[in-house]
Amino acid sequence: MSWRRLTYNNSRSPKWLFLVTLATQGRLCTKDKLFKWGITEDLNWPLCMQAEETVDHLFFSCHVAAQLWKVFLVWQGINRDPVEWKEDVLWMLNCCRNKNVVATTYKMFLAAAVYFAWQERNKIVFQKTRRQPELILAE
Repeated sequence: MSWRRLTYNNSRSPKWLFLVTLATQGRLCTKDKLFKWGITEDLNWPLCMQAEETVDHLFFSCHVAAQLWKVFLVWQGINRDPVEWKEDVLWMLNCCRNKNVVATTYKMFLAAAVYFAWQERNKIVFQKTRRQPELILAE
């Protein structure tokens, strides 16, 4: 369970950690899964409306979610473009091998990025409200 490194001893909100755990285990109820179960027919990712809603697109292939993740990385002094979710998780696992301040900060920022991207998705789906990425970052 290598994903455990991203959540264990992470001092952020339990809600954030719960979503990271679900995302790393592939257990988020994204529209592609709901479609397979026959619950929905709409597969569009509501944040950008340019692709199907999958975990890979949600974190961080979508240009809006990628922009948020890129800003989080820049805040940490990392000049790296977001790639597919699995590759980003592997990269984060390598960064979080130690128990130093940098590793702790990486884990907190990943949890924040996952949480706020999922929250924004839910606001669009359930409340029909959409915010600009700058407002999400300000939160």
